Amino acid sequence: MTEIPTTCEWMIVVGETELCSIVDESAAKADSDLKTDSTADPEALHSLIGNREVDIVICDLGLVNNPGEFLESFNQQYPEIPLLLIARNQKMIETVEIMRKGAFHILPAPVNPHELHRIVVLGMEVARNRRELRERKRVMRRDLEMAQQIQLSLLPPREMALPGGAAVSARHIPAEILGGDFFDVTEIDDNHVGMIMADVCGHGVAASLVVVVLKTLLLNAAPFVKAPAMFLEHLNIQLLKVVPETYYLTCFYGILNTTTGLLKYASCGHPAPYLLRKDGSMDRLQSRGFYLGLDPRLDLEEQSTVLEDNDQIIMFTDGLTDNRVSESESYGEQRLESCISHHVGLPASQLLDHIIEDVRELTEGRIPDDDIALMCLEYRQTSANKIHHKKSLNVTNDSETQTLKDLIK
Repeated sequence: MTEIPTTCEWMIVVGETELCSIVDESAAKADSDLKTDSTADPEALHSLIGNREVDIVICDLGLVNNPGEFLESFNQQYPEIPLLLIARNQKMIETVEIMRKGAFHILPAPVNPHELHRIVVLGMEVARNRRELRERKRVMRRDLEMAQQIQLSLLPPREMALPGGAAVSARHIPAEILGGDFFDVTEIDDNHVGMIMADVCGHGVAASLVVVVLKTLLLNAAPFVKAPAMFLEHLNIQLLKVVPETYYLTCFYGILNTTTGLLKYASCGHPAPYLLRKDGSMDRLQSRGFYLGLDPRLDLEEQSTVLEDNDQIIMFTDGLTDNRVSESESYGEQRLESCISHHVGLPASQLLDHIIEDVRELTEGRIPDDDIALMCLEYRQTSANKIHHKKSLNVTNDSETQTLKDLIK
């Protein structure tokens, strides 16, 4: 049997000879390229449609034993094909129920050829619009999936080793195909790495474009700006030039000296990361600062601390703590702190997995309302940098205190 090309457009009739003849005439008037096929057996409709591009199906209800069941089955299998029904002796209440179940239109028997022609033309237009919409959705889905792959390539791998012996683990759960969370660790020089955790207001396509901008700015500026507050000021100036105010963002940025363990950091309205000491004590890396992308004045303060061997920094976006575990309750920072404290001493990778597992258990695996990002940096002293770690950390590097004005002029 020769396979019927899917590019041909068809009108399928479930009816006796008289109805088929009227339909053939209507098809010829509606579109000279429209082909028709018919059967008197409703059970044969599925095989008759096959892989054809069907513009409309016309069915005589007098041949259907159970109209309600027939309609539900048809709409489930062929949601894009308009179904025109020919009613025979159906009561008004039955006709209303049939329309409610999804029939495109109902014509009373005997069929008026002029009215049939009008409905056929309308049904064909609906079918073609539905196919066009389906194709556009397919293309859009393909493009979004490609964009997702590009965005994922901008983020660090789940596990990575840093110069000086430190290690980083990261986890990302977007609320949609594209997310608005950005996090990364970048090598500044032989002794310094920069770490960033940012959350764009909103999610989806627009927020993902801001993520691309952030990645570009990080790559361009991080090697030259060795003070976190100055880096965030530079970031803010550039974002104000290209990003609408509706897409402001929070951001935490830190610079770690992998030799001495000195961590300098600043934050722009972002949730304060946790500093988990190897003895189980926990601090927050608090730092004052206004949102990025809204105002040239950030009112930043830069803080610093010193990491010891096996200390961990847990950075996250508020999609984690704001995730709803019930109608009236979110996951919250208290649960996060409890989960962290119950897993002291675990490697960064296992710690993040336990946090994600805890969230998923409480939310019963639901897709989060907002993007979730987690990143944990675990500082490790090597035999080479332990000597340097004992030295005084009060010496200020002139290159780290150069002004932003000198940098960008």
